Amino acid sequence: MLVLLTVKLTSLKNGLISFLLGVMMK
Repeated sequence: MLVLLTVKLTSLKNGLISFLLGVMMK
């Protein structure tokens, strides 16, 4: 359970970083 939560948080963080990078590139 804790592992799944950690994986979800990590993927969310990566998604947010990718989104911010995409915005900065424009």
